[in-house]
Amino acid sequence: MEGMGLGVREAGPALVCRVVELVCALPLEAVIETMRPLPIDALGAMPPFVLGVSVIRGAPVVVVDAGLLVGTRSTPARSRACRHCSTVQRGRP
Repeated sequence: MEGMGLGVREAGPALVCRVVELVCALPLEAVIETMRPLPIDALGAMPPFVLGVSVIRGAPVVVVDAGLLVGTRSTPARSRACRHCSTVQRGRP
């Protein structure tokens, strides 16, 4: 997954979550917040893993299907079965 900017890191505090059949760990330092899903406005001409945009605290945030993003399959009901969403900033220290 090196092409996606992901790699192996030293162990540390992490948010562990299930993505379809995978168990993933997000470093806590990259997690901004975890919340219930918000309404999503679809966008045209986007990669399949991009579901659209939600407005979080007044700012637009891209919403992705984590199953498709990591290369497995879509989450059930295209994320409608998702119980929580996490806002993650790529490259955050």
